[in-house]
Amino acid sequence: MLRIFSAEDREHEPIVITGIGMITSLGDTRETTWRGVQAGESRVRRLRGIPGIPDDSLIGAVVDIDRPPGRLKSIPLCERATDEALCDARIDRSQVDRTRFGCSISGHMGDPHWLFQQSGVAHEESPDRTPWFDQWLPNTACAEVATKHQLGGPRFCHSTACATSLISFLTAVRAIRDGQCDIAIAAGADAIDPLFAAGFSRMRVLATHDDPRQACRPFDKARTGFVMGEGAAALVVERLSHAVQRDCRIYGEVLGGTMLAEAHHVTDLHQESEALAYLVQETLRKSHLSPSDVGYINAHGTGTEQNDRVRCGIRRGLGRAADEVCVNSTKSMLGHTVNAAGCVGSWR
Repeated sequence: MLRIFSAEDREHEPIVITGIGMITSLGDTRETTWRGVQAGESRVRRLRGIPGIPDDSLIGAVVDIDRPPGRLKSIPLCERATDEALCDARIDRSQVDRTRFGCSISGHMGDPHWLFQQSGVAHEESPDRTPWFDQWLPNTACAEVATKHQLGGPRFCHSTACATSLISFLTAVRAIRDGQCDIAIAAGADAIDPLFAAGFSRMRVLATHDDPRQACRPFDKARTGFVMGEGAAALVVERLSHAVQRDCRIYGEVLGGTMLAEAHHVTDLHQESEALAYLVQETLRKSHLSPSDVGYINAHGTGTEQNDRVRCGIRRGLGRAADEVCVNSTKSMLGHTVNAAGCVGSWR
């Protein structure tokens, strides 16, 4: 039986997830990645050939993917994940109103070649082989995916560091609730960028270890920092009535989400955890859930002492129910995928 929602009650119609795609250092699909996570695998290694970074001084979880010379790596990563998600959702473009199909994909770094050229640092890729929009526009991946799949609905591109792709996901859900579209692809992708790597190194937040596979240890007393990672994840979200009409598989319902800012510092976190506690409680309220309904949390868990301390806000938000909740962080295996981290960590 198909429930018909009027324009007046569309804001309350369930929003569901119907497609999932992913590529990480553990696998080029969501299932191969999941099997690697289940097995506790790690393919973190010492990296070489990164402009401005001494060889073997940086460790990371990288993805091997073919790409045209001069093409930003984050773009084919994003395309791979979105292709899988759209295929998984069984999208028939001839039967979907593409003017009602949104695209919400995280921003990304540009091509730093010109900066390296000015500073005299060698770089293997020629600037004349990199499209100008790759060099300067952080919404290139969003535009490329929407154009490739002829998605004529609203496009959104955010740049909010580690929260970027999760905010992209919540933005897609909000656009559907607002009536701007009926279905949307939400995604995030990132590759290890030399400027980011240098900045994190100066901040002294990158992990060190004799065995790179043991470097990222969230919530461990022996933690030394986080490991940079590469990858992408994508989710197809749509109105329940739209999904039922297409007769597609439904993975789950999006009950609610909350965004806020600590207004504390650009990178440092407020150690009292009040913002996180409020975030947890507000999300439960919006979702009509109680703390005892929560069984698992994939925490941000970067592997820095500061971040681990702030995760105590989970206990403040859940109260005694936190004793029954499993909390971990898949960054120990996948690395910190920065702009892609939200979607990468939300799919299971």
